Amino acid sequence: MHGFSGSSAYFTRNFIALSEHHWVVAPDMRGHGASGRSKGGYHVARLAADLQTIIKFLRQNQDDVKIVPVGCSIGAAVLWTYVELFGDADFAGFVFADQAPLQDRSPFDRWDASKSHLGCYDEATMLNAQRAWTETPFAAHQGLVSECLGYRFAPEDGDNISLEQAANDEEFFTGISRLCDGVWLARLLADHTRYDHREAIEGITKPTLVLAGRRTGCFPLEGMKETAIRVKKGSGRPGLARWSVFDGGHWMFYEEPERFNKEIAEFVSDCVATGDGRQILDLPPNLNAWRERLFHIRELITMQEEDFDLYWPYISNVWVPNGSVRPLQNGDQSRWYQCLLHTTRSKQLAKVENGPANRQRARTSREETFCEAAIKVTHSTDGIVRLVRSNESDHDHDLERIDKIRRNPALKRAAAAEVAAGSKPAEVYANLNAFPDQLVAAGGQWLTRQDIINASRR
Repeated sequence: MHGFSGSSAYFTRNFIALSEHHWVVAPDMRGHGASGRSKGGYHVARLAADLQTIIKFLRQNQDDVKIVPVGCSIGAAVLWTYVELFGDADFAGFVFADQAPLQDRSPFDRWDASKSHLGCYDEATMLNAQRAWTETPFAAHQGLVSECLGYRFAPEDGDNISLEQAANDEEFFTGISRLCDGVWLARLLADHTRYDHREAIEGITKPTLVLAGRRTGCFPLEGMKETAIRVKKGSGRPGLARWSVFDGGHWMFYEEPERFNKEIAEFVSDCVATGDGRQILDLPPNLNAWRERLFHIRELITMQEEDFDLYWPYISNVWVPNGSVRPLQNGDQSRWYQCLLHTTRSKQLAKVENGPANRQRARTSREETFCEAAIKVTHSTDGIVRLVRSNESDHDHDLERIDKIRRNPALKRAAAAEVAAGSKPAEVYANLNAFPDQLVAAGGQWLTRQDIINASRR
Protein backbone atom coordinates (compact mmCIF):
# COMPACT_ATOMS: atom_id res chain seq x y z
CA MET A 1 0.00 0.00 0.00
CA HIS A 2 1.73 3.15 -1.29
CA GLY A 3 1.88 6.60 0.26
CA PHE A 4 0.24 9.98 -0.31
CA SER A 5 0.27 11.00 -4.01
CA GLY A 6 2.06 7.74 -4.86
CA SER A 7 1.18 4.59 -6.76
CA SER A 8 2.10 0.93 -7.03
CA ALA A 9 5.03 2.01 -9.22
CA TYR A 10 6.77 3.05 -6.00
CA PHE A 11 7.66 -0.61 -5.46
CA THR A 12 9.45 -1.18 -8.76
CA ARG A 13 12.55 -2.34 -6.86
CA ASN A 14 10.61 -4.82 -4.72
CA PHE A 15 8.23 -6.81 -6.92
CA ILE A 16 10.68 -9.31 -8.39
CA ALA A 17 12.40 -10.27 -5.13
CA LEU A 18 9.20 -10.52 -3.07
CA SER A 19 7.31 -12.49 -5.72
CA GLU A 20 9.88 -15.31 -5.72
CA HIS A 21 8.05 -17.00 -2.84
CA HIS A 22 4.87 -14.97 -2.35
CA TRP A 23 1.94 -13.60 -4.31
CA VAL A 24 2.39 -9.81 -4.42
CA VAL A 25 -0.56 -7.46 -5.01
CA ALA A 26 0.00 -3.69 -5.13
CA PRO A 27 -3.11 -1.60 -5.77
CA ASP A 28 -3.25 2.05 -6.76
CA MET A 29 -5.50 3.59 -4.14
CA ARG A 30 -8.53 5.67 -5.12
CA GLY A 31 -7.40 9.00 -6.57
CA HIS A 32 -3.85 7.73 -7.20
CA GLY A 33 -1.93 6.17 -10.09
CA ALA A 34 -4.16 4.42 -12.62
CA SER A 35 -7.18 4.15 -10.31
CA GLY A 36 -10.41 6.10 -10.70
CA ARG A 37 -10.87 9.77 -9.87
CA SER A 38 -14.09 10.00 -7.89
CA LYS A 39 -15.40 13.43 -6.97
CA GLY A 40 -15.55 12.46 -3.31
CA GLY A 41 -13.92 9.65 -1.39
CA TYR A 42 -11.04 11.76 -0.04
CA HIS A 43 -11.17 10.08 3.37
CA VAL A 44 -8.93 7.43 4.89
CA ALA A 45 -12.02 5.42 5.85
CA ARG A 46 -13.13 5.32 2.20
CA LEU A 47 -9.70 3.97 1.22
CA ALA A 48 -10.02 1.31 3.94
CA ALA A 49 -13.43 0.29 2.57
CA ASP A 50 -11.87 0.04 -0.90
CA LEU A 51 -9.23 -2.28 0.55
CA GLN A 52 -11.92 -4.51 2.01
CA THR A 53 -13.38 -4.88 -1.49
CA ILE A 54 -9.95 -5.89 -2.79
CA ILE A 55 -9.54 -8.46 0.00
CA LYS A 56 -12.91 -10.01 -0.84
CA PHE A 57 -11.95 -10.16 -4.52
CA LEU A 58 -8.64 -11.88 -3.76
CA ARG A 59 -10.46 -14.49 -1.67
CA GLN A 60 -13.34 -15.21 -4.02
CA ASN A 61 -11.85 -18.52 -5.19
CA GLN A 62 -9.69 -19.37 -2.17
CA ASP A 63 -10.91 -18.04 1.15
CA ASP A 64 -7.98 -19.34 3.19
CA VAL A 65 -5.37 -17.11 1.53
CA LYS A 66 -3.13 -15.58 4.22
CA ILE A 67 -2.55 -11.88 3.60
CA VAL A 68 0.18 -9.73 5.17
CA PRO A 69 -0.36 -6.09 4.12
CA VAL A 70 2.55 -3.66 3.89
CA GLY A 71 1.35 -0.11 4.52
CA CYS A 72 3.75 2.70 3.67
CA SER A 73 2.98 6.24 4.87
CA ILE A 74 -0.76 6.84 4.39
CA GLY A 75 -0.96 3.16 3.41
CA ALA A 76 -0.29 2.39 7.08
CA ALA A 77 -3.08 4.76 8.11
CA VAL A 78 -5.46 2.93 5.77
CA LEU A 79 -4.60 -0.36 7.49
CA TRP A 80 -5.12 1.10 10.97
CA THR A 81 -8.50 2.41 9.88
CA TYR A 82 -9.32 -1.03 8.45
CA VAL A 83 -8.61 -2.56 11.87
CA GLU A 84 -10.80 0.05 13.56
CA LEU A 85 -13.71 -0.56 11.18
CA PHE A 86 -13.46 -4.28 10.39
CA GLY A 87 -11.01 -5.83 12.87
CA ASP A 88 -7.78 -7.62 11.99
CA ALA A 89 -9.12 -11.12 11.25
CA ASP A 90 -8.53 -10.73 7.49
CA PHE A 91 -4.76 -10.57 7.97
CA ALA A 92 -1.97 -12.86 9.18
CA GLY A 93 0.28 -9.95 10.13
CA PHE A 94 1.02 -6.29 9.41
CA VAL A 95 3.92 -4.16 8.20
CA PHE A 96 3.82 -0.41 8.79
CA ALA A 97 6.51 1.73 7.15
CA ASP A 98 7.49 5.24 8.25
CA GLN A 99 4.19 6.55 9.59
CA ALA A 100 3.21 7.74 13.06
CA PRO A 101 -0.27 6.99 14.46
CA LEU A 102 -1.11 10.71 14.49
CA GLN A 103 0.33 13.47 12.31
CA ASP A 104 -1.04 16.43 14.29
CA ARG A 105 0.21 17.47 17.68
CA SER A 106 -2.28 16.70 20.43
CA PRO A 107 -2.80 17.62 24.09
CA PHE A 108 -3.80 14.01 24.75
CA ASP A 109 -1.27 11.36 25.83
CA ARG A 110 1.81 13.56 25.51
CA TRP A 111 1.79 13.90 21.71
CA ASP A 112 4.03 16.87 20.91
CA ALA A 113 6.79 17.79 18.45
CA SER A 114 8.81 14.79 19.59
CA LYS A 115 6.26 12.47 17.93
CA SER A 116 4.14 14.43 15.43
CA HIS A 117 4.79 15.16 11.75
CA LEU A 118 7.74 17.47 11.20
CA GLY A 119 6.00 19.82 8.77
CA CYS A 120 2.22 19.28 8.91
CA TYR A 121 1.10 19.13 12.52
CA ASP A 122 -1.74 21.63 13.14
CA GLU A 123 -4.40 23.70 11.37
CA ALA A 124 -2.01 26.40 10.13
CA THR A 125 0.60 24.02 8.72
CA MET A 126 -2.11 21.85 7.18
CA LEU A 127 -3.60 24.88 5.38
CA ASN A 128 -0.12 25.80 4.12
CA ALA A 129 0.30 22.28 2.76
CA GLN A 130 -3.10 22.42 1.08
CA ARG A 131 -2.19 25.68 -0.64
CA ALA A 132 1.06 24.16 -1.85
CA TRP A 133 -0.67 21.11 -3.37
CA THR A 134 -3.34 23.24 -5.08
CA GLU A 135 -1.51 26.46 -6.03
CA THR A 136 2.11 25.35 -6.60
CA PRO A 137 1.85 21.59 -7.23
CA PHE A 138 5.22 21.16 -8.95
CA ALA A 139 7.00 22.72 -5.98
CA ALA A 140 4.96 20.47 -3.68
CA HIS A 141 6.04 17.41 -5.66
CA GLN A 142 9.69 18.46 -5.42
CA GLY A 143 9.31 19.17 -1.71
CA LEU A 144 7.93 15.69 -1.18
CA VAL A 145 11.03 14.18 -2.79
CA SER A 146 13.29 16.34 -0.62
CA GLU A 147 11.50 15.14 2.53
CA CYS A 148 11.21 11.46 1.64
CA LEU A 149 14.59 10.49 0.16
CA GLY A 150 17.08 10.18 2.99
CA TYR A 151 20.05 11.31 0.92
CA ARG A 152 18.15 14.51 0.06
CA PHE A 153 16.78 15.29 3.51
CA ALA A 154 19.92 14.44 5.52
CA PRO A 155 22.84 13.88 3.12
CA GLU A 156 25.90 11.98 4.36
CA ASP A 157 29.39 11.53 2.92
CA GLY A 158 28.86 7.85 2.18
CA ASP A 159 25.69 8.26 0.10
CA ASN A 160 27.50 8.00 -3.26
CA ILE A 161 24.56 9.35 -5.27
CA SER A 162 25.43 10.86 -8.65
CA LEU A 163 23.74 14.00 -9.96
CA GLU A 164 22.22 11.94 -12.75
CA GLN A 165 20.71 9.41 -10.34
CA ALA A 166 19.38 12.19 -8.12
CA ALA A 167 17.71 13.81 -11.14
CA ASN A 168 16.25 10.49 -12.27
CA ASP A 169 14.90 9.78 -8.78
CA GLU A 170 13.24 13.18 -8.63
CA GLU A 171 11.63 12.74 -12.05
CA PHE A 172 10.43 9.25 -11.09
CA PHE A 173 8.59 10.38 -7.96
CA THR A 174 7.35 13.76 -9.20
CA GLY A 175 6.01 12.06 -12.31
CA ILE A 176 3.90 9.76 -10.14
CA SER A 177 2.61 12.70 -8.07
CA ARG A 178 1.64 14.59 -11.24
CA LEU A 179 -0.93 11.88 -11.99
CA CYS A 180 -3.01 13.00 -8.99
CA ASP A 181 -5.47 15.88 -8.70
CA GLY A 182 -4.02 18.42 -6.27
CA VAL A 183 -7.37 19.60 -4.92
CA TRP A 184 -8.50 16.05 -4.19
CA LEU A 185 -5.19 15.32 -2.46
CA ALA A 186 -5.48 18.50 -0.40
CA ARG A 187 -8.86 17.39 0.91
CA LEU A 188 -7.51 13.90 1.66
CA LEU A 189 -4.63 15.53 3.54
CA ALA A 190 -7.03 17.36 5.87
CA ASP A 191 -8.64 14.07 6.88
CA HIS A 192 -5.37 12.15 7.10
CA THR A 193 -3.39 14.56 9.26
CA ARG A 194 -6.09 14.85 11.95
CA TYR A 195 -6.87 11.12 12.16
CA ASP A 196 -5.74 9.69 15.51
CA HIS A 197 -5.08 5.95 15.16
CA ARG A 198 -3.45 5.29 18.52
CA GLU A 199 -6.30 3.43 20.21
CA ALA A 200 -7.19 1.54 17.02
CA ILE A 201 -3.63 0.18 16.88
CA GLU A 202 -4.14 -1.34 20.33
CA GLY A 203 -6.74 -3.61 18.74
CA ILE A 204 -4.13 -5.39 16.61
CA THR A 205 -3.60 -9.01 17.66
CA LYS A 206 -1.41 -10.19 14.77
CA PRO A 207 2.39 -10.10 14.40
CA THR A 208 3.51 -6.61 13.45
CA LEU A 209 6.68 -5.22 11.87
CA VAL A 210 7.25 -1.47 12.20
CA LEU A 211 9.81 0.06 9.84
CA ALA A 212 11.27 3.57 10.05
CA GLY A 213 13.85 5.59 8.16
CA ARG A 214 16.63 7.14 10.23
CA ARG A 215 16.82 10.05 7.79
CA THR A 216 13.13 10.54 7.11
CA GLY A 217 11.85 14.07 6.77
CA CYS A 218 8.37 13.12 7.91
CA PHE A 219 8.34 11.92 11.53
CA PRO A 220 10.61 11.58 14.57
CA LEU A 221 11.55 7.99 15.30
CA GLU A 222 9.79 8.22 18.67
CA GLY A 223 6.48 8.93 16.95
CA MET A 224 6.76 5.94 14.64
CA LYS A 225 7.90 3.64 17.43
CA GLU A 226 4.60 4.41 19.17
CA THR A 227 2.95 1.92 16.81
CA ALA A 228 5.02 -0.95 18.21
CA ILE A 229 4.38 0.25 21.76
CA ARG A 230 0.62 0.39 21.20
CA VAL A 231 0.49 -3.08 19.64
CA LYS A 232 2.35 -4.52 22.62
CA LYS A 233 0.15 -2.61 25.06
CA GLY A 234 -3.13 -3.67 23.51
CA SER A 235 -2.21 -7.31 22.99
CA GLY A 236 -0.27 -7.82 26.21
CA ARG A 237 2.36 -9.61 24.12
CA PRO A 238 5.73 -7.80 24.14
CA GLY A 239 7.11 -9.82 21.23
CA LEU A 240 4.13 -9.26 18.94
CA ALA A 241 5.61 -6.09 17.41
CA ARG A 242 9.10 -5.74 15.95
CA TRP A 243 10.91 -2.43 15.36
CA SER A 244 13.46 -1.88 12.60
CA VAL A 245 15.25 1.36 11.66
CA PHE A 246 16.71 1.79 8.17
CA ASP A 247 19.58 4.11 7.23
CA GLY A 248 17.58 5.82 4.50
CA GLY A 249 14.46 7.96 4.57
CA HIS A 250 10.70 7.75 4.21
CA TRP A 251 10.99 5.69 1.03
CA MET A 252 13.33 3.03 2.44
CA PHE A 253 11.80 0.46 0.05
CA TYR A 254 13.39 2.46 -2.79
CA GLU A 255 16.67 3.50 -1.15
CA GLU A 256 17.43 0.17 0.56
CA PRO A 257 15.49 -2.39 -1.49
CA GLU A 258 17.67 -5.41 -0.67
CA ARG A 259 17.28 -4.98 3.07
CA PHE A 260 13.60 -4.07 2.74
CA ASN A 261 12.86 -7.13 0.61
CA LYS A 262 14.76 -9.42 2.98
CA GLU A 263 12.99 -8.18 6.11
CA ILE A 264 9.57 -8.32 4.48
CA ALA A 265 10.10 -11.83 3.09
CA GLU A 266 11.34 -13.20 6.42
CA PHE A 267 8.52 -11.56 8.35
CA VAL A 268 5.84 -12.85 5.98
CA SER A 269 7.27 -16.36 6.26
CA ASP A 270 7.00 -16.12 10.05
CA CYS A 271 3.42 -14.87 9.82
CA VAL A 272 2.19 -17.73 7.66
CA ALA A 273 4.15 -20.47 9.44
CA THR A 274 2.02 -23.19 11.02
CA GLY A 275 2.61 -26.47 12.80
CA ASP A 276 2.83 -28.05 16.23
CA GLY A 277 5.44 -26.82 18.65
CA ARG A 278 5.31 -23.22 17.41
CA GLN A 279 6.09 -20.87 20.27
CA ILE A 280 3.16 -18.56 20.95
CA LEU A 281 4.21 -16.63 24.03
CA ASP A 282 6.54 -13.66 23.59
CA LEU A 283 7.62 -12.99 27.15
CA PRO A 284 9.21 -9.76 28.38
CA PRO A 285 12.66 -10.08 30.00
CA ASN A 286 12.93 -11.50 33.53
CA LEU A 287 9.19 -12.14 33.72
CA ASN A 288 9.49 -14.58 36.63
CA ALA A 289 11.26 -12.01 38.78
CA TRP A 290 8.92 -9.20 37.77
CA ARG A 291 5.79 -11.24 38.57
CA GLU A 292 7.11 -11.98 42.05
CA ARG A 293 8.11 -8.35 42.55
CA LEU A 294 4.71 -7.04 41.43
CA PHE A 295 3.01 -9.68 43.57
CA HIS A 296 4.67 -8.67 46.84
CA ILE A 297 5.54 -4.97 46.18
CA ARG A 298 7.77 -4.83 49.24
CA GLU A 299 9.05 -1.35 48.34
CA LEU A 300 8.15 1.50 46.01
CA ILE A 301 8.38 0.35 42.39
CA THR A 302 8.91 2.94 39.64
CA MET A 303 8.42 1.95 35.99
CA GLN A 304 8.11 3.56 32.59
CA GLU A 305 4.53 3.46 31.30
CA GLU A 306 5.46 1.15 28.42
CA ASP A 307 7.18 -1.29 30.81
CA PHE A 308 4.14 -1.28 33.08
CA ASP A 309 1.95 -2.08 30.08
CA LEU A 310 4.19 -5.07 29.29
CA TYR A 311 4.32 -6.65 32.74
CA TRP A 312 1.00 -5.71 34.36
CA PRO A 313 -1.17 -8.03 32.20
CA TYR A 314 0.85 -10.97 33.55
CA ILE A 315 0.06 -10.10 37.18
CA SER A 316 -3.26 -8.24 37.12
CA ASN A 317 -5.12 -11.48 37.88
CA VAL A 318 -3.83 -10.93 41.44
CA TRP A 319 -5.03 -7.37 41.91
CA VAL A 320 -8.71 -6.34 41.83
CA PRO A 321 -9.55 -2.61 41.46
CA ASN A 322 -11.00 -1.12 44.64
CA GLY A 323 -12.97 1.91 43.51
CA SER A 324 -12.58 4.14 40.47
CA VAL A 325 -9.57 6.03 39.16
CA ARG A 326 -8.89 9.14 41.25
CA PRO A 327 -7.46 12.17 39.37
CA LEU A 328 -4.99 14.29 41.33
CA GLN A 329 -4.50 18.06 41.13
CA ASN A 330 -1.21 17.75 39.24
CA GLY A 331 -2.82 15.64 36.51
CA ASP A 332 -1.63 12.28 37.85
CA GLN A 333 -4.12 9.44 38.31
CA SER A 334 -4.18 6.95 41.18
CA ARG A 335 -6.07 3.73 41.67
CA TRP A 336 -6.22 1.34 44.62
CA TYR A 337 -6.22 -2.45 44.31
CA GLN A 338 -6.80 -5.31 46.72
CA CYS A 339 -5.88 -8.97 46.46
CA LEU A 340 -8.27 -11.29 44.64
CA LEU A 341 -8.57 -13.28 47.87
CA HIS A 342 -9.59 -10.27 49.95
CA THR A 343 -13.26 -11.27 50.10
CA THR A 344 -14.28 -14.12 52.42
CA ARG A 345 -15.70 -17.00 50.44
CA SER A 346 -17.60 -19.93 51.92
CA LYS A 347 -19.31 -23.00 50.58
CA GLN A 348 -22.56 -22.34 48.84
CA LEU A 349 -25.40 -24.48 47.62
CA ALA A 350 -26.34 -24.21 43.95
CA LYS A 351 -29.70 -25.14 42.52
CA VAL A 352 -29.52 -27.19 39.38
CA GLU A 353 -32.36 -28.15 37.10
CA ASN A 354 -32.80 -31.88 36.61
CA GLY A 355 -36.17 -32.76 35.14
CA PRO A 356 -39.25 -31.41 36.88
CA ALA A 357 -37.65 -31.25 40.32
CA ASN A 358 -34.92 -29.00 41.63
CA ARG A 359 -31.96 -30.68 43.25
CA GLN A 360 -29.29 -29.17 45.43
CA ARG A 361 -25.67 -30.17 45.42
CA ALA A 362 -22.58 -28.87 47.19
CA ARG A 363 -20.42 -26.75 44.86
CA THR A 364 -16.65 -26.95 45.13
CA SER A 365 -15.43 -23.61 46.45
CA ARG A 366 -12.31 -21.85 47.62
CA GLU A 367 -11.56 -22.25 51.26
CA GLU A 368 -12.35 -19.30 53.48
CA THR A 369 -9.76 -16.58 52.93
CA PHE A 370 -9.22 -12.94 53.84
CA CYS A 371 -5.97 -11.63 52.36
CA GLU A 372 -5.45 -7.98 53.32
CA ALA A 373 -2.73 -7.12 50.79
CA ALA A 374 -3.52 -3.86 48.97
CA ILE A 375 -1.62 -1.44 46.73
CA LYS A 376 -1.87 1.98 45.10
CA VAL A 377 -0.86 2.52 41.46
CA THR A 378 -0.20 6.07 40.26
CA HIS A 379 0.18 7.03 36.60
CA SER A 380 2.06 10.33 36.26
CA THR A 381 1.83 12.81 33.42
CA ASP A 382 5.55 12.31 32.78
CA GLY A 383 5.01 8.68 31.72
CA ILE A 384 6.11 7.14 35.03
CA VAL A 385 4.07 4.57 36.97
CA ARG A 386 4.57 4.16 40.72
CA LEU A 387 3.36 1.14 42.69
CA VAL A 388 3.37 1.03 46.49
CA ARG A 389 1.59 -0.84 49.28
CA SER A 390 -1.38 1.00 50.72
CA ASN A 391 -1.11 -0.89 54.03
CA GLU A 392 1.45 -3.00 55.87
CA SER A 393 0.02 -6.38 54.89
CA ASP A 394 1.68 -8.84 52.53
CA HIS A 395 -0.13 -11.79 50.98
CA ASP A 396 -0.78 -14.80 53.22
CA HIS A 397 -0.51 -17.13 50.21
CA ASP A 398 1.79 -17.58 47.22
CA LEU A 399 1.40 -16.40 43.62
CA GLU A 400 0.70 -19.89 42.29
CA ARG A 401 -2.50 -20.04 44.31
CA ILE A 402 -3.88 -17.04 42.37
CA ASP A 403 -2.71 -18.49 39.06
CA LYS A 404 -4.62 -21.66 39.88
CA ILE A 405 -7.82 -19.69 40.53
CA ARG A 406 -7.68 -17.11 37.72
CA ARG A 407 -5.67 -16.95 34.48
CA ASN A 408 -3.96 -13.64 33.77
CA PRO A 409 -5.07 -11.43 30.84
CA ALA A 410 -1.80 -11.80 28.93
CA LEU A 411 -2.28 -15.57 28.65
CA LYS A 412 -5.91 -15.22 27.62
CA ARG A 413 -5.14 -12.61 24.97
CA ALA A 414 -2.36 -14.70 23.46
CA ALA A 415 -4.60 -17.76 23.29
CA ALA A 416 -7.53 -15.81 21.86
CA ALA A 417 -5.33 -14.27 19.16
CA GLU A 418 -4.19 -17.72 18.03
CA VAL A 419 -7.77 -18.98 17.78
CA ALA A 420 -8.77 -15.83 15.89
CA ALA A 421 -5.92 -16.53 13.46
CA GLY A 422 -7.42 -19.92 12.64
CA SER A 423 -5.89 -22.35 15.13
CA LYS A 424 -8.10 -24.77 17.03
CA PRO A 425 -8.14 -24.49 20.85
CA ALA A 426 -6.57 -27.95 21.14
CA GLU A 427 -3.72 -26.87 18.83
CA VAL A 428 -3.15 -23.71 20.87
CA TYR A 429 -3.11 -25.76 24.07
CA ALA A 430 -0.56 -28.17 22.58
CA ASN A 431 1.69 -25.38 21.30
CA LEU A 432 1.65 -23.59 24.65
CA ASN A 433 2.52 -26.77 26.53
CA ALA A 434 5.34 -27.57 24.11
CA PHE A 435 7.28 -24.82 25.93
CA PRO A 436 6.60 -25.58 29.62
CA ASP A 437 9.25 -23.22 31.00
CA GLN A 438 7.76 -20.25 29.19
CA LEU A 439 4.25 -21.27 30.21
CA VAL A 440 5.21 -21.49 33.89
CA ALA A 441 7.04 -18.16 33.70
CA ALA A 442 3.85 -16.59 32.36
CA GLY A 443 1.76 -18.11 35.17
CA GLY A 444 0.04 -20.56 32.85
CA GLN A 445 0.78 -23.92 34.46
CA TRP A 446 -2.93 -24.28 35.32
CA LEU A 447 -4.20 -23.26 31.89
CA THR A 448 -6.81 -25.63 30.44
CA ARG A 449 -8.35 -26.18 27.02
CA GLN A 450 -11.58 -24.71 28.37
CA ASP A 451 -9.73 -21.53 29.35
CA ILE A 452 -8.64 -21.14 25.72
CA ILE A 453 -12.18 -21.75 24.46
CA ASN A 454 -13.57 -19.19 26.92
CA ALA A 455 -10.95 -16.59 26.01
CA SER A 456 -11.66 -16.96 22.30
CA ARG A 457 -15.38 -16.26 22.82
CA ARG A 458 -14.88 -12.85 24.39
